[in-house]
Amino acid sequence: MRPAAAVLAAALLSATAACAQGVRVEMAERPALSADGRRLAFSWRDDLWVVDSGGGTARRLTTHPGDDGEPCWSPDGTEIAFTSDRSGTKQVHVIPAEGGEPIRLTVRTTGWSLMDWSPDGSWLLARTTTDTGWPDNRRLFRVPRLGGRAELLFDAYGGEARIAPDGRRIVFVREGTQWWRQGYRGSEAGQVWTWSPDDGFRSLVALPTESRWPLWRPDGRAVYYAGAEGGRFAIREVPVGEAPAQSRPVVTPAAAGADVYPCLSRDGRTLVFRRDFDLYRVDPAAGGEPRRIEITVRADDARPPVERATLDKVSTASFSADGLEVAFVAGGDIWVMDTILREPRQVTATAEEERGVVFAPDGSALYCVSERGGQPDLWRVERADTSLYWWRNERFLHTALTADAGADGRPIPSPDGKRIAWIRGLGDLWTATTAGKDAKRLLSSWNPPEYAWSPDSRWIAYAVEDTDFNSDIWIVPADGSAPAVNVSRHPYSESNPVWSPDGRVLAFRGDRREGETDLFTVWLRREDDEREKRDRTLDEAVRRMKEVRKDGEPPKKKPDGAGAVEPVRIDFEGLHERVRRIPVDGKGERGLFWKPDSTRLGFAAAVKGQQGTWAIDFPESGEPKLIVAKVIDRAQWLAEGDQIVGVADGVPGTFSKGAWKAFPFSARQTIQVAARQRAAFVQAWRLMRDTYYDGRLNNRDWDAIRAKYEDAAARAADAGAFSAIVNLMLGELNGSHLGFFASGRRWNPADGWAEETPWLGIRWASRDEERGLRVAAVVREGPADRAAVRLRAGDRVLRINGRDVGPGDDLDALLAGPPRSEIVLTVADSGLLSRRPSRTTRLREVRVRAGTWGDAGDVLYANWLRSNRENVERLSGGTAGYIHIRGMDWTSFDEFERQLYAAGAGKDGLVIDVRENGGGFTADHLLTILCQPTHAVTVPRGGGPGYPGDRRVYAAWDRPIVVLCNQNSFSNAEILAHAIQVLKRGRVVGVPTAGGVISTGGTAIMDLGMLRLPFRGWFRRDTGEDMELAGAIPDVVAWPDPADQARGIDRQLEAAVKVLAEDVATWKAAPKPELKKASERK
Repeated sequence: MRPAAAVLAAALLSATAACAQGVRVEMAERPALSADGRRLAFSWRDDLWVVDSGGGTARRLTTHPGDDGEPCWSPDGTEIAFTSDRSGTKQVHVIPAEGGEPIRLTVRTTGWSLMDWSPDGSWLLARTTTDTGWPDNRRLFRVPRLGGRAELLFDAYGGEARIAPDGRRIVFVREGTQWWRQGYRGSEAGQVWTWSPDDGFRSLVALPTESRWPLWRPDGRAVYYAGAEGGRFAIREVPVGEAPAQSRPVVTPAAAGADVYPCLSRDGRTLVFRRDFDLYRVDPAAGGEPRRIEITVRADDARPPVERATLDKVSTASFSADGLEVAFVAGGDIWVMDTILREPRQVTATAEEERGVVFAPDGSALYCVSERGGQPDLWRVERADTSLYWWRNERFLHTALTADAGADGRPIPSPDGKRIAWIRGLGDLWTATTAGKDAKRLLSSWNPPEYAWSPDSRWIAYAVEDTDFNSDIWIVPADGSAPAVNVSRHPYSESNPVWSPDGRVLAFRGDRREGETDLFTVWLRREDDEREKRDRTLDEAVRRMKEVRKDGEPPKKKPDGAGAVEPVRIDFEGLHERVRRIPVDGKGERGLFWKPDSTRLGFAAAVKGQQGTWAIDFPESGEPKLIVAKVIDRAQWLAEGDQIVGVADGVPGTFSKGAWKAFPFSARQTIQVAARQRAAFVQAWRLMRDTYYDGRLNNRDWDAIRAKYEDAAARAADAGAFSAIVNLMLGELNGSHLGFFASGRRWNPADGWAEETPWLGIRWASRDEERGLRVAAVVREGPADRAAVRLRAGDRVLRINGRDVGPGDDLDALLAGPPRSEIVLTVADSGLLSRRPSRTTRLREVRVRAGTWGDAGDVLYANWLRSNRENVERLSGGTAGYIHIRGMDWTSFDEFERQLYAAGAGKDGLVIDVRENGGGFTADHLLTILCQPTHAVTVPRGGGPGYPGDRRVYAAWDRPIVVLCNQNSFSNAEILAHAIQVLKRGRVVGVPTAGGVISTGGTAIMDLGMLRLPFRGWFRRDTGEDMELAGAIPDVVAWPDPADQARGIDRQLEAAVKVLAEDVATWKAAPKPELKKASERK
């Protein structure tokens, strides 16, 4: 903590210096050069800027709360096109290069991505969503500069495209992984292609390393691109038309940087790209060392160094024992307040995060974890003036209890207030005195346990996972004097242990019944478990008599030691056999807590569809009773006032006398932006160091990587730049399942409903001179494919909603309106038309209930499935079935099990397709279907051989299979492909999978964003090889051509059917035992 005056002085000094020197621009996005190379446009802080290409002070071109980006100069240099979400989704706009009012060119609400401007200035190259195919239905279009209907360039997916100087050829990229990832080798790497009306598609660069952002050389005979052949992006050149083409470096590669986002002037003399955080320029013909472009903006245009926030939500909270004071974490700092006045007092004001705050049992101190100094340690906070309430103090005393290399977390003081427990490192459980002395490790673990102190402070119960990721409940002496004892001993996971206040019962949650979460209890003493209901009822009757009946005698003096906690006694023999389930008709039971007299057990759950906080009587449990229709986090039942305290909807509160009372507050926080961003970056860096699945960190010098990016992260101009820098740091690991996602609500143009471009399911013919619009095709099962509409290819639509339409009209603009609106089409049927219909041609009106572009994706997928099934049926002569697994989730699994009969009945083999499957978790469930042991055959009287399905885990398939995969088969889908090979269950056909197999979790980085945390590697059983960066290699490799989809060709599917036919023939030829009844034995 620093004195406020020092902070203010530093801020003023910083602001004064910034005004004098200007603010340096870093992390400029999507640079674009004017035709002559003299001016440079770029995106920064979500606006467009223009600067001399040699550097200087940038001029702001747009000022809007929306995101403006992807600038592109007109050939004559008078205009700049760009995309902006100021209308809600990314649309193409044009603005004068000297500034002015933007003109919007596109409307389609699926959004557009801008890529280039034609050499003659008449059209722009952009990409948007279409209904021309699945899986990737994004296509490149010619967008007229003067407005009108965009025209499809070619029917194949692609991006990062540029127009050749002749205006006819296109260079573009297919595939590609995250641009910030360094060193990827695999099937997902970007490939450079060319297309022209004359030559079609030609592969230019197809390597296992990334190739991105191609640019035409002005003579059209070569292409520059960013290639990662050496492990990091560098600007390279490759000739066009040579086979095979050999590339060469154009710019001297950086020793440790990556050259991305290249752009080229139309005269070819200036090439600009970004290396790490800055833009550089070079003459590509001369090559050599590039020069950094120094760009600044006026201080008024930069982000203020100090920001102020008003906080009204907490991440966690702890109440004093009487429920009158609450300590909480908001905005990464600790605050205290009472529950009546509710004026929060700031306890910490560090740039780093504090978390896990908890009151000492007697309320004399707070314990928390603080990351000050970049290291998570345990801290104790005390009032400077103990005669004042916490919320009346203005100063607090901070003491570090730990100061070591391990990351500390989750502190909980013992009920007697003498010791404190916490988690260190990956999951070790430690205790020490509340002064930080006499530290003892009770548990060594690779994952953090959930734990709870016993009421007498002599025991700790915890739940921790083993290496099979099964979590059991354990009890260990708090002094470490004896080994831990497994309480639950069950193959399914248990968690959330809580002791009853009388120390006789341990409750926890478990997943023992088919994945359903239930509540469980165990009597710690054998005699308690053996007692019958009448014995407990008798005890309750006596207790109630003593509470209510008065005998008129004066109160007696309490003997010494009265009120002391009774020692917890545990009979460990047969303890796991005393575990009992509490039946609750609910889902997601969690957050267990006890009433102080141990007669009720509270929990959060959805009981009979009602989400909330519930309680159930104990030990004679009946129907759970709803406490409040809110989930109370960190709920605690206080003896004082018989109240339940906790956090609901991000606000502390209490349930008392039948009602929930929230304690809303408003806390004012001052944020030093650079210090906060530095702290958040270090936190993300540390978490990757400590938790990434590979402790070698892919052989990277992680300290050097911190030094490379930390200062830039602190200087980041906004959340987007900060996110990009963290991702650059993550990219150094060259791992899958990585990413940082900035938090914060994106700008929204308006509340309420927004206009939407409807989807009709009509594909229009190319422009012609005839009246109206000719229908080229109607998407099967789309909105226009209805009996009442009856549109067919060749029909001509003359009016839409009563307005005449022609080939040049922008239908997106004409159709935009309320979602799922009804569209009226005036149609001239193809059979009634002459070549040029007259005004007297008989017409009909049809009404089309429009769908959304989200609907389009589902319909296109269904049509793709239907086509694949029909092709497999045709190619196999009716002997093979086809099933596609869209995702590794329960919905797809259920569909797969259904399709075993719908598609597999009567078939000899199955083609199982996991192309375009992004992963999930169901690979082992699918393998259970495909690999169930067949140990017997059953034959009923009068029937044939088979096996009773009700005896199996799932429906089963034991006939031949072939698995189809491609470069977009990812994670759990890859695990399935690997497993099929390891288990020798069948052959794999297609393209090598992406090589992205790590189990991942995630965590918040302060309030700046979410960080993915890959923690578990997967290794092939047969070779021991890590599946990460080693995709499943098909037995038969077949890459598609970009033109295949439009032509209805699927060479991977064709290869799969051929392979399956071979395997079916082998299976049929294999000898099979003759079934003999007992009566037939000789």
